[in-house]
Amino acid sequence: MPFSFYWNVALPDTDAAGIVFAGRFFEWFQRAEEMMFAEMGYPYRQLFDTHFGMPAVHVEITYDSPLFLGSKALIELSVSNLTERAYTADFHVKEANEDRKVAEGHIRHRFVTLLQGKGIEGVLVEEDLKRALEKYESIS
Repeated sequence: MPFSFYWNVALPDTDAAGIVFAGRFFEWFQRAEEMMFAEMGYPYRQLFDTHFGMPAVHVEITYDSPLFLGSKALIELSVSNLTERAYTADFHVKEANEDRKVAEGHIRHRFVTLLQGKGIEGVLVEEDLKRALEKYESIS
């Protein structure tokens, strides 16, 4: 079952033609992930305070149709390819009022520990967090 949230497209989201700027989608994807983790009981601040991170190692997006100023976007997030070391966040964006597909994106994340100014190191995800992510796994 995907995590979902709505976003009302405002002027700062758009370019001079009133179309959503391509890079804005990645900001929405980040918001969706942060909100999903908070809903699961793992707010980012808490994770970062324990030196746990999930950097993106691969990102991609396909645009199907434009989204305009004043539109209502529905962003749906599901999880795939979940392992002890990584997961993929899959995003589907629709124009909510028209049920029109706008874009699809995927972000591959690795689980790491943050080494306080000395880089990062891959780690195995805690079982509780893995179980929480499994609730958002897509059925493919």
